[in-house]
Amino acid sequence: MFDDLAPVAPVAAAALGAGLSLAGTALYLRDIRRGTTTPHRGSWLVWGVIAVIAAAAHEADGGHWGLVVLVVQALTTLAVLAVAVRCGVGGITAGNALMLAVAGAGVLGWITLADPTAAAACAAIADGAGLAAIVPKIWADPHSETRATYALAGASGLLTVVAVASADPALLLFPVYFCLANTATAQLIALRRRRVPSPAGRCAVDPPLPAPPLPAPPLPHQWAPPPPVQALTRAEVGS
Repeated sequence: MFDDLAPVAPVAAAALGAGLSLAGTALYLRDIRRGTTTPHRGSWLVWGVIAVIAAAAHEADGGHWGLVVLVVQALTTLAVLAVAVRCGVGGITAGNALMLAVAGAGVLGWITLADPTAAAACAAIADGAGLAAIVPKIWADPHSETRATYALAGASGLLTVVAVASADPALLLFPVYFCLANTATAQLIALRRRRVPSPAGRCAVDPPLPAPPLPAPPLPHQWAPPPPVQALTRAEVGS
């Protein structure tokens, strides 16, 4: 029975991994629209380039179902990058530029030496630099990132490993890194949120109670004519 299920496992893992990647991106874009998440442009630029490189290296080394997840990850990362350009914070740092150069060197080595493992290794290193660039932002304000997106990305990386169904290091290197790095980022966000109050918690103030109404000013004294004096009768005068 298990032998019959073995060919199905990579297909199911690829479909589920792609679905988790789409769901994580949808949550991230939702939070950007709400204004609770602010993507870092430099990091998402690095991740977008690296995701494309990882998918290309995987395809060059003969990846099949694992490639489905990596392609979806690349497309969703580029979608977030497009939004981050308009709604994000930060820019290209020297570290980002250096890691993009490292990734470019990996691609060059992949093309000249026909070694996808080198390209995958450089992609993992460069992607890690993108994460390192976002760590100070997470440390200072963990509520500015969507934790569920990173948790789902970690699970998606694990499912990519299952979908690969091979022990080839060139195929496994980047998915394994992707799983561990994103899971660690999700845990970092969770730990920092326990110590850093949310912006709503910092800014929310109970509305002041309405002031009691002022007493009505006293009415001005209205003059009233004195009662009429009745004329005394003779009997009352004589008495």
